[in-house]
Amino acid sequence: MKDLAQMWTHGIMKTNCRCMILVMLVAGYGFFHNLNAQPVDTLWSENWEGNWINDWYVDSGTWEAGMPSSGPGSAFEGSNCSGTVLTGNYSEGVRSRFIRFTKFTVPSADKNPRIRFWHWYSLSSSDYGYVQIKTENGEWENISPQYRGVSSSVWSYPAIDLSAYADSVVQIAFYFHSDNAGSSTPDVSSGWYFDNVALIHGPVTFNEFEDFETGLGDWYVDKGTWEVGLPVSGPGAAYAGALSAGTRLA
Repeated sequence: MKDLAQMWTHGIMKTNCRCMILVMLVAGYGFFHNLNAQPVDTLWSENWEGNWINDWYVDSGTWEAGMPSSGPGSAFEGSNCSGTVLTGNYSEGVRSRFIRFTKFTVPSADKNPRIRFWHWYSLSSSDYGYVQIKTENGEWENISPQYRGVSSSVWSYPAIDLSAYADSVVQIAFYFHSDNAGSSTPDVSSGWYFDNVALIHGPVTFNEFEDFETGLGDWYVDKGTWEVGLPVSGPGAAYAGALSAGTRLA
């Protein structure tokens, strides 16, 4: 019986490992675990529907906030978003930051501080962007993957862990860089757009059974194209219930 119990336990552990590996492959493991701490709280947020100019400014460049008529064609939510250019394409030779002027203190690491935002991008081959952070008396540092190349296709929802900056007073910025990669014509595209930027903290929840019926939750996307919702292409329906996750729902 002891040997049988050990085999059974070993089998469960192997199954759990396979499940965990699948989670890591599909979503980029990052934050996914269960915490029983304080509820999730939003310390500040920005949707560019109000007087955003009190908190944000542009250096050297190209950023706008308002109703987009190119790129994604609309904000993720509401009427307004920010973007490198709201109508048409960005220019070549841009080195520009969209900076949150108002500094803030990052919560302690045990509170899981993170930046979440919706973004959409279509960038030419040599062009890219980063989310950046700067501490008092520090220099700008990249804290996101490099977003570059072709298009995200859809609005997607990253999460950026700020626990390495816990208890520090910081600013954040979106940095955009464009160049001509040797083309005889303008080497540009429609750009990089943001909506619903927020600093949140609190538990990060991984549901052991995830059916996405309550939305994206604490899943996040790096560099790309994943969506959660009602599929109208591909399988045409979720396996069970109404919603599923997919590289593109339509």
